[in-house]
Amino acid sequence: MKKKEASILNLCIVISALIAGYFILHYVHVTPPVETNIENTMDDKPQYLYGFDKESHHFEQYKLGFNQNLGDLLLYQGIQWDSILKLDKISSNVFSIRKFRANKNITFVKEDECDAPVCIIYEPNKFTFIKYFVRDKVKIDVVKRDYDICIEASSGIIESSLWMAMQKNGLGMDIIDKMEDAFASSVDFYHTQKGDEFKLIYEKKYIDGKVVDTGEILAASYKNEQGEHYSVFYENEKYEGFYDLEGRPALGKFLRAPLKNSRISSRYNLRRFHPIKKRTIPHLGTDYA
Repeated sequence: MKKKEASILNLCIVISALIAGYFILHYVHVTPPVETNIENTMDDKPQYLYGFDKESHHFEQYKLGFNQNLGDLLLYQGIQWDSILKLDKISSNVFSIRKFRANKNITFVKEDECDAPVCIIYEPNKFTFIKYFVRDKVKIDVVKRDYDICIEASSGIIESSLWMAMQKNGLGMDIIDKMEDAFASSVDFYHTQKGDEFKLIYEKKYIDGKVVDTGEILAASYKNEQGEHYSVFYENEKYEGFYDLEGRPALGKFLRAPLKNSRISSRYNLRRFHPIKKRTIPHLGTDYA
């Protein structure tokens, strides 16, 4: 039964790989959602920010500085000390105000510029904001932002390093990390060579037409002197991860680069000068720090 299940899994992965391979070879680019000009399309409709009517509310945004006390900021905004204590107690069961971090947006929503806030908005990440209602009865709502996922494609040739090649294509470190996962058993990204080529299909996440994050790599290929390597992301109720075209998982027993995001302290070098013995001794391996 297990063999049959494994065969079905491999078949699904191979089919997914073939479809993904087609897209890799033909380099598909999907246009991201276009940001709508609200002024032209919604002149007669109320506009909202964090669920509040922008016409009838005043918004003040702050960022906590390092070593700045949140309590002082709340008192400055006109929130009474007993309300702060109540908010601290109630928020501990949802998202504690003690978790507020420096350089994160804190927005005070007021009915009038001179009034005390009716609500405090905290944004712990790009996809979530938390509403702390502090007028009358203390209440807390966690709101998940809606976002769009678009499929993008990218390719490049390495001139100096994988990081530089991917940065040139507008790709960040998060994609490089996922590339390492995709080719964990087949490619050592600490030893890339000039002329190596990569192609990938990946997700981009948009909120209101703006890129906010990178999703999964769906399929990728990497060509070096050892040949061309393929990796496909596959998931169902039981399995999730990267697989090659034969259905083998990328995270196998043998990893080409065993330590992720590690610093190489000493590279393979046949003419390495030994720092202790003060003479040239071949270093037949790679040391990670």
